Amino acid sequence: MASPIPEEYYCTDTASRTIKMTSTRRGLSKEQIVQVLQIFPSFSSKFIDGIWKTEKSGTYFITFHKKEQSDFLANIGEFTFEGESFTLSRYDKEILKLRVHWLNADVRHSFLYQFFKEYGKVINVEFLYEHVGGFKVFNGVREVTIEIGGHAKDHIPHIVRFGNRTAMLITAQGRLPICLRCHVLGHLRADCPRTWAARAARMERQHEDDEMTEVREVRETETDSGEEVTGTDKMMCQIPAVQDTQAIQDTQDTQDTQDTTETQATQENIFITPVQEWQDVGKRKSRSKKRETHEKKQKTGRIGSMPEGVSTAVAAVTRVQNDRRLSSVSPARKPPDSEL
Repeated sequence: MASPIPEEYYCTDTASRTIKMTSTRRGLSKEQIVQVLQIFPSFSSKFIDGIWKTEKSGTYFITFHKKEQSDFLANIGEFTFEGESFTLSRYDKEILKLRVHWLNADVRHSFLYQFFKEYGKVINVEFLYEHVGGFKVFNGVREVTIEIGGHAKDHIPHIVRFGNRTAMLITAQGRLPICLRCHVLGHLRADCPRTWAARAARMERQHEDDEMTEVREVRETETDSGEEVTGTDKMMCQIPAVQDTQAIQDTQDTQDTQDTTETQATQENIFITPVQEWQDVGKRKSRSKKRETHEKKQKTGRIGSMPEGVSTAVAAVTRVQNDRRLSSVSPARKPPDSEL
């Protein structure tokens, strides 16, 4: 954000002939503004030099040909028109109420008179109180009433530090707030992009932690119930989602070149598994029970299941593999004719 426009670039004559009108009604047109001002007998639209507004909603500025015409309307103050409230005030001078936070309670009011006099005429400084538990206590905020020029508000700082121990935050109605996190004007700390970025990072980390916790709980449950997924069931859960049957067949051909003993030990299985896992006779007998447990877990979503295309491809490869193994078995020796 750029710094405030220097005072030498403002026209003081135009500012002295301009008044500010604020209203609870939003979106007034120029014709409606003239209609509102016509309730005053001394007003005439021919005195108006310009009607304009800034980005502030509900605030309008009227510039007149002469300063006397603007002074008359600026002294009216508040009035009501068709159930809506309006306020007329000077544009070149404004009564502003500032709130000073963070300042130590032992600092005297005279310090604030001295500090703010370079921005305008300080009218009053007072403590703000609130009721706590039936008692009236100072809440740590002071209110400074000051009369300033039309653009002096832009030059009043938001945060001032005095040494390493004392600081004060200055707020005012009608000017942009400052973020106490990134110190950029225009938003509060709750809406700071850095705050949202940090919050999103925390949520992502929390999501990852929750997933890891869920995985650990599932594994602990399986261990406690004696339903640990091992052997063939474990390998079935780890099959990649490959749709190409030829790729799976090539993988099985590579496995068929392993040791003959290990191959024969696993002829009854769909997949080649380590011999060590089948040394326990009890595990071999409970294979069918584990298969049933695995199918139940697939239905409940506790264990990943094979895609439909993969299961079809695996069945085809299994048939090819079984045919090869059967063909590799030597047929019974036929006795020679001499022995018959």
